[in-house]
Amino acid sequence: MLNRRCLILVPVLLTLRMPLAAAVYGLPEPPTPAPTPQAWFLFSDDFLGMAVFDTDDYRTANIGLGGRLGPWRLGFDYSMLTNRGLDGTTPSRSDELTVSLGYALVDQERDTEGNRWLMTIGAGGRAFGDSQGEEIQNAVHESFGYPKVHLPYDSDEGLGLFAFAHTRLTGDPAGDLQLHGPFGRWYWQLEGGGLGSTIGEVQLYGALNLVSTGRDSLTWIGTRYQWNGEYHPTDTSEIVADNEAGWWVVVGLARTPGVLITASYNPRHETVAGTLGLSVDHDLPMRVGPGYQVDTALKFFPHGGNLGLDVRWQPSWLREHGLTRAEALVLVYDFGVVPDYDWQDNSVNFDQVALGWAPGVSLLPSSVPLVWTLAGYAAVGVRLERIHVEGGNPRYPEGDIAVAGVVQGELGTRIGYRFNDHSNRWYNQIRLGIGVNGWLPYPAAGISHAGEKNKHQQSGWSTHLSVGVTVEW
Repeated sequence: MLNRRCLILVPVLLTLRMPLAAAVYGLPEPPTPAPTPQAWFLFSDDFLGMAVFDTDDYRTANIGLGGRLGPWRLGFDYSMLTNRGLDGTTPSRSDELTVSLGYALVDQERDTEGNRWLMTIGAGGRAFGDSQGEEIQNAVHESFGYPKVHLPYDSDEGLGLFAFAHTRLTGDPAGDLQLHGPFGRWYWQLEGGGLGSTIGEVQLYGALNLVSTGRDSLTWIGTRYQWNGEYHPTDTSEIVADNEAGWWVVVGLARTPGVLITASYNPRHETVAGTLGLSVDHDLPMRVGPGYQVDTALKFFPHGGNLGLDVRWQPSWLREHGLTRAEALVLVYDFGVVPDYDWQDNSVNFDQVALGWAPGVSLLPSSVPLVWTLAGYAAVGVRLERIHVEGGNPRYPEGDIAVAGVVQGELGTRIGYRFNDHSNRWYNQIRLGIGVNGWLPYPAAGISHAGEKNKHQQSGWSTHLSVGVTVEW
């Protein structure tokens, strides 16, 4: 995986996720359950999934591109595959470049009623070998003062041509099964696809997703089963394919068009995958809905190179009875590496989820399009931490997951521009922010090895930068 500190690049890339964490990388599968956009850009990394389950690199990082022109579909993926050999295998690496061209035989997904089919067939090619992945990874590491990673490339290299197919069926449940309020409107989606190549590589998958949809936003949860065949062109790709095979749990959140984030987890192998991306589409059908406002923000913590996601919404009872116009409920998810432990060849990774109350004060009158607020929150939740081995001479062995309750707080300021005409409402459409977070977990977790004792699950604080948008559900 690319150095955690290099996650500072992610917000930069977004200013310029794979479909459900990319069931088959390089195919022109839609990047979200929404209809295929005109273009999309995707950056994926296992660290963008769930940090405590991040036990090895495997698919270190990859960049994907896709596009739609009428019925034609284009897909591209560049993946760096690595195996550090922590499971006793020989360390190795290989890169893959995948390009595909497809044709949508049926595309009913822009219809607004009834069952809607998408069926695509096509062909492409996948090159494997040394495509400068090590040079790219180490250039990033060197830029951030992190040790370089040297793994021998597999001797095998070549090109395989393939044919592929992808299909999915989307259906709305009956009206009396639809709910009210934010995240109330939903639909189901069955999906499947795969490829077969001239060199014997076969990848197949099937998936079921439940999707909550708004006027310009989506969130989804689903499950997928992936089968990666028995032949793989390199030793590294065989190890990666084994760790990506089997059942996956997938969650995602997206503005359509706009920013998307997904996280996927394979419980059998403790393999994770996550994606940040951007989609472009000028004629996406907007569904009719009540237009509840949901405030989403992506946070970056410079001290540790960590990421977080805040989701805020204001139910009617809080709007009517709250102390200020800017109060909201908040769901917080932060993850990454705890920067306070400088243990040789070890890292302490964390995932933290909390729910709480978020008051705020507007500093500018509602008659101007600029929005400037002082805001914060108080939340309670759960924090997971786990000691990982990062090198050949670790201070502590790979640890179990330590679970603690947590109290979390934030204080910050945000400034943005309001693109709507609802001047009497607290929300703003796009904003930048800066703040400070603090957390207090309980109980602490102990670790002992070779007569040495230590603790983690400790309290701490960190500053952050954020970029956010308001979407309608």
